[in-house]
Amino acid sequence: MKKLIPIAILSTFTLSGCKLLDSLAYETGTKVTQEQMASLEDGKSTKKDVIRLVGFPARKVAIKDDEIWYFDYNYIPPLPGQENINEASVFEFDSSGTLTAHYKSKGQGGALKALGL
Repeated sequence: MKKLIPIAILSTFTLSGCKLLDSLAYETGTKVTQEQMASLEDGKSTKKDVIRLVGFPARKVAIKDDEIWYFDYNYIPPLPGQENINEASVFEFDSSGTLTAHYKSKGQGGALKALGL
């Protein structure tokens, strides 16, 4: 019994340490999962489907009668050596609001773009 108490205490600190590290990560934007992307179909899904599934976009661009929606996402992990994520989920719609293409791309560059780099 005496050996189980230190193990239980150590386990508690280990688990709470993971939560602490997660809280130190920097995360902005809307994360769109591969499952969400796969559930949408070009030529059939609509703007309403995207809003229902992901929410409203952070950026919209109109090109003639078409519209492109961007959901930017940035994640900087708390520990060195872990991979940063900087991506945009892109949704293209025709004039009737039907999805014509959707894909992931590299993000817009964040602070580096603001600095002109």
